[in-house]
Amino acid sequence: MSTLERVLPIKRNQMARVLRYLLDSVLACAGSLLVTGVIFVFHLYPGIPNISIVYLLVVLALAIVRGRYAAILSAVVASFSFAYFIVPPLYSFSLYRIEEWLAFFIFLIAAILTGQLTVALRERAEQANRRERETRLLYEVVRATSREAEAARARLYDLLMQAPAAMTIMRGLEHRIEFVNPLGLRIRGRADLVGKTAREATPELVEQGILAIMDEVYMTGTPFVGTEFPVWIDRRGDGVLEEAYYNFVYQPLRTAQGEIEGILVHSVAVTEQVLARHRVEELNRQLEAEKDALRQAEREAQARTAELEAIFEAMTEGVIVCDARGDVRYTNAAYRSLMALEEDTDPSLLQLDKRMAWLNFRDLEGRPLPKEQVPMLRVLRGERLSGTHRMDALCHTYKGEDIILNISGAPIRDAAGQIEGGVQVFRDVTERLRLQQQLQYSERKLRTLVESNILGVVVADVDGRIYEINDRAAQMVGYSKDELLAQTFNWQRLVHPDSYATQAQATKTLLSTGALPPFEGEYLRKDGSRLPVLAAGTLLDQERRLALGVILDMSEQKAAERRKQEFLSMVSHELRTPLTSIMGFIDLALLYSELFPRPLSPEEEKLMGKMETGLKRAVRQVEIETRLVEELLEVSRLEMHKFELSVQPENLVTIVQETVANQQQAARTRSIELSLPPDEVVPVIADAGRVGQVLTNYLTNALKYAPVDQVVSVRLEVKASSARLSVRDQGPGLTPEQQQRVWERFYQVAAPGRQGPDGGLGLGLAIAKAIVEQHQGQVGVESAPGRGSTFWFTLPIEVSPVKDLIGMEESGGTEVEREKK
Repeated sequence: MSTLERVLPIKRNQMARVLRYLLDSVLACAGSLLVTGVIFVFHLYPGIPNISIVYLLVVLALAIVRGRYAAILSAVVASFSFAYFIVPPLYSFSLYRIEEWLAFFIFLIAAILTGQLTVALRERAEQANRRERETRLLYEVVRATSREAEAARARLYDLLMQAPAAMTIMRGLEHRIEFVNPLGLRIRGRADLVGKTAREATPELVEQGILAIMDEVYMTGTPFVGTEFPVWIDRRGDGVLEEAYYNFVYQPLRTAQGEIEGILVHSVAVTEQVLARHRVEELNRQLEAEKDALRQAEREAQARTAELEAIFEAMTEGVIVCDARGDVRYTNAAYRSLMALEEDTDPSLLQLDKRMAWLNFRDLEGRPLPKEQVPMLRVLRGERLSGTHRMDALCHTYKGEDIILNISGAPIRDAAGQIEGGVQVFRDVTERLRLQQQLQYSERKLRTLVESNILGVVVADVDGRIYEINDRAAQMVGYSKDELLAQTFNWQRLVHPDSYATQAQATKTLLSTGALPPFEGEYLRKDGSRLPVLAAGTLLDQERRLALGVILDMSEQKAAERRKQEFLSMVSHELRTPLTSIMGFIDLALLYSELFPRPLSPEEEKLMGKMETGLKRAVRQVEIETRLVEELLEVSRLEMHKFELSVQPENLVTIVQETVANQQQAARTRSIELSLPPDEVVPVIADAGRVGQVLTNYLTNALKYAPVDQVVSVRLEVKASSARLSVRDQGPGLTPEQQQRVWERFYQVAAPGRQGPDGGLGLGLAIAKAIVEQHQGQVGVESAPGRGSTFWFTLPIEVSPVKDLIGMEESGGTEVEREKK
């Protein structure tokens, strides 16, 4: 479009607007001046004092017909013309009294307001008319929608009544029958089923476990699929039971809110098919004698189809070729792999009936496919399954695994156009469809978890406002859900004052990492009692600082652990007392041996040497036993949360340097490589001794498992708001199972060159994990067999300035003794 073509419409619009304003101006001036002329010619003023009201009628008419601009201009012209031509002195705007000026302006304002009010009323009237038209249109749409809904309901009813399978709808926990289609009534041989419960309608099925299956479907929401399910039913109502076979599905019915309200039963009688298959199996055995004759024909066919086989073998999709009966005559490697078949699979397994038996074709909802919908039978009837006519079906492999296939196929015709077989192509689409199902399943699991009330689930912001909470969480803390969801309620009311510091540190961890690892803590119930819990959380919305928390009531577990650990502590204490005495006696014996008069005879010297060697060996064994007892006591303190952390502002760099130096001094022949961040200070709030204990345990394990000529690396890194300390060795590495279990108490991995554990209790890493978690940190391991291991842990960095931490020390707050009860 040229510039001129774009400009011309603009000019035409401007011209139309100018003409409109010009016409409004002419009408406004003409109307007001016409009224003035009439008043002037007929000398109506001051004979009629209120003659100026006529001007208001002109203003009102122009407001209705022409709009706001014409009304306002008319009011102004009327005011000035009336003052100039009518009010004495004539032909002058001179007004001598204040009352005249006041009357003049009152008239002017009244005229303008009258025009404005009239225009506003006209606009509102237009809006009301427009809304009325919209309301009528909406009413028509609602009526059309209602008619469509009624028609859809009627079509669904007709579909169920004409379904080629028995359809039954049952409601409620008693499974009261609400609907049965004609085929279902014929199967039962009765017409009085509607309104009865399943137990009343079919009492003979109770002992066969059918009602128990219905109960499980109703309670769990999991559909049940029965294939060729044998049942004994009373068809004639005379108490005589007859054996029958059915393919059926119990599908739970849900309300719009997702709650289960009943069960839909889809059943197909397959008694004749099952019996027929038995007869077919007998016929197959009779046909074995004829296979020798068929083998010769197969060899001739193989020579003719060799080229086609080569093409099929190169294809990545599964391909089968069937004869007119539907029996498989050829399969490629991809099909055998897809169906978990051996290359020399018995051909009888690929015959139509047997193949259908172990394939067990179902639709994507798990309902068995009617026989006429089996893909190969459709192909043998002349259908082409290609393009939009391809079908997806759920089936079994030969080993019983479920897979979802996309199936295409076409018939094979002879020269006369008669169908003599068919070819089908199978593509595995299990993963694609299963991902969709897993997403839906995950949503159902989450909904079930929240509604099951096994765990307490809370959605709240970090400031303490609760947005959602389930019944279990409300029951734990003793409040009603309405109280907890009130805007005035704050989650901090459930936190004991002793746990304020822990809660603040947990909030920092959640905001910095997006997740809060499981930790044990306590909350206050409404009655003031303490509630021990295991809690974890994840950040849902960083901007709104909204988090999801999961809470497990640990009251019973804590009581059991307390009894167990008290017993363990008592046993460990009773073991340490005699060990101390034994160590004292051994030290005394070694002292006596050193003070024994010398010289001795060679025999005595030899005997004395043996005694000293035995005593020193005993010392080492007692030291090992003492260390094991100390580890037991340490685990007891950790599990009982009775150990104290002397936390204060520390420099993590200093702790790491001192611990590595001590280990290097103890293992002079080994090489430890230390890598530190550029910053000389990494501030943390921690117990320096306990953190050093964790690093010592990591280094001890690395030196034990790594070859003596390999370097052990220690690396300290700062990432965002946390510090990560790792120890890497070049040892044999860990399997995935070992990585999962290495943090368990009493679990040990054999050192290189040994067949079993090294004599320890396997408690070091469990203690290290507990210490780090008490510091609101995390532990982990990265390893692979033959590639060494990297053990790491993280600690949150203290964001407060160093000078503030020094101020805390001066005010007496340098050390916090924290005890979890």
